[in-house]
Amino acid sequence: MLFEIPDGFLFYYTNDYLVSGLEAVPTMPLSIQPFSFNTIPPFFDQNIPEGINLEILKFQLNSSDALHILASLSDPIGDISFSFSPKTAQSQISNPSYLSNLEKILSDNPKINILKDFYVDIPNEILFPENYDLSKLELAQNDGISGFQYKKLVNIDFERKIIHQDAASNYILKPYSKIRSNPTSQSYFPHIAINEHLHLSFAKNR
Repeated sequence: MLFEIPDGFLFYYTNDYLVSGLEAVPTMPLSIQPFSFNTIPPFFDQNIPEGINLEILKFQLNSSDALHILASLSDPIGDISFSFSPKTAQSQISNPSYLSNLEKILSDNPKINILKDFYVDIPNEILFPENYDLSKLELAQNDGISGFQYKKLVNIDFERKIIHQDAASNYILKPYSKIRSNPTSQSYFPHIAINEHLHLSFAKNR
């Protein structure tokens, strides 16, 4: 459990967690003693979205409080969830466990899977928010994806060839940026999709 105190943050494991046999949180070994931090602990900080994702969240919540942001996230990546109470945390988990899908995730995938002729059933203002007034965006859920590049959690209906959003999502969609794909822009950043594929391939085949 994580608490914000006047001079920082305090984290401790509940008794139920200590006897559950579950793994320790990275950098915080299992202990009955609390851990104190001047700033939010790295494990929690790395799960807070960045860039335009974070800007949208702050507008949605009308808050920049780290604990408020964490508790608002829907289906964070990995076997984790955040809430203001343990009971709520259990009810928030809707996706299959990461560990239960590990073999499939790390299986052979020798080439890029091109989703040709697929229809993206997501409004333009959600796909390309950098071109819209962020304060007016209305999101059905706050996707728990960290990282600076804008992204959304989605599902893919391979039979009907539709990419869409619903409560439980199995894929991460990174829409191309109209600004970063413009060669005349100072923010020009070409070949992001290929770069992402290469890095994931290297990590997968480490």
